Amino acid sequence: MKNQKASKIALIVAGIAIVILVAIIIYEVFRTKPVSEEMEVNMVKDPNSGLENMINDLYDNVTEEDENEIVNETQSEEVQNETVENEGQTEENTSSSNATLSKEEQAIQMAMDQYGPSDEEIYFSVDAVDAEGRYIVSVHELETTFLMTSYVVDLEKQTVTEQ
Repeated sequence: MKNQKASKIALIVAGIAIVILVAIIIYEVFRTKPVSEEMEVNMVKDPNSGLENMINDLYDNVTEEDENEIVNETQSEEVQNETVENEGQTEENTSSSNATLSKEEQAIQMAMDQYGPSDEEIYFSVDAVDAEGRYIVSVHELETTFLMTSYVVDLEKQTVTEQ
């Protein structure tokens, strides 16, 4: 009788343990995870790599219309430069026309003059202005946005140096 009572108690304890174990497993599978656990999976290890990816995405998403506008602008600026040179105006006249342009446009214009004529479809962009007020102008292929070269343009000294 003692054996039967002990075995019944052991079965009841084992049954309760199994029910508790099943409940714990079901809870772990179906519970909602805290935001901190979900965020660790999506967190970028290096914060700069996320920024670089975002910048690359922005450059890749340039539309054809924007590219065509840039090409048309550079071509019209080149035509304007050629007509100014062909009319034989002095350098003072061209510098006075630069006074009506913004500083960024002046920097791009000086970089275009330094780069010279090109058969390739390219565009120029101001990437940054350093602490000394110099403009960093880059030259990119229009189709692939490949960086071909960069220039440091100092508007005060009227100098352009290739980087």
